[in-house]
Amino acid sequence: MKFKKLIINNLRQFKGKNEIVFSTDNEKNITVIYGGITYGKTTLLQAFNWVLYNKLNLQNANQLLNLEIEQEMKPTDAIEVSAEVYLEKDDDNDGNEYRFKRVQNYSMNFEGRVIPTSTFSTVERKVNDMWINAGNFEDEVNKILPQNLSTYFFFDGERMDIISKEQRQGSQEVGNS
Repeated sequence: MKFKKLIINNLRQFKGKNEIVFSTDNEKNITVIYGGITYGKTTLLQAFNWVLYNKLNLQNANQLLNLEIEQEMKPTDAIEVSAEVYLEKDDDNDGNEYRFKRVQNYSMNFEGRVIPTSTFSTVERKVNDMWINAGNFEDEVNKILPQNLSTYFFFDGERMDIISKEQRQGSQEVGNS
């Protein structure tokens, strides 16, 4: 499996649409993300968890909407927070490129409170340069990357001690993944 790109829109520190394209070159397949404290590195990693599993392992995990946008909202405004993960499965079948998308909409009510409104997730597969529905979202996620293995793919340096401790206590998950 190769992650091709991540697109996030109005998610936490990220205002507007932001796109990260990952290296998929077979020989130079490393993408480095570098930044200072609070620049959003962990949020980028957690965007994968949000899209694929509807979970964020962050403080204030329920605060998805960019705070600056929230403060600028007016009654009846509607804002979308979204993230998309594009990946390619390593198999020989046609349609091995997938797009997973999760959306959370927000609006401001007449009392001036920003509230979550509609939410949805979609998974599509690219076939003959067209995106088609790939079926049940959770089923497709679990075929590609089950949630119990996600912690080994989407971890930050802050959690290395936890993984190391689990290994010392006999966990086989890292080896199995």
